Amino acid sequence: MPPARPAELVLHVGGPRHGQVDRIPTDQLRGRLVYAGPRWIGVYRRIEPVRTRSTPYGAAQVWVVDEGDLLSGPASPAPCLTDET
Repeated sequence: MPPARPAELVLHVGGPRHGQVDRIPTDQLRGRLVYAGPRWIGVYRRIEPVRTRSTPYGAAQVWVVDEGDLLSGPASPAPCLTDET
């Protein structure tokens, strides 16, 4: 079994994942988080300076929906996450 990838908790604010906390691999937490269905489509960005909030799962970084990028696409390369990620 391969070793577990380091991950961070992310709290989504706004958009289709509002209030959802997910464990995201650390290497995917750069620039934007892009979710491409089938259930959710959305672009999120980390609040700068980095903020954390207490959740039932532990401290999570706050990422907010970036609605401007839904039409124009992310300004920088971003990992594309599926709902299974």
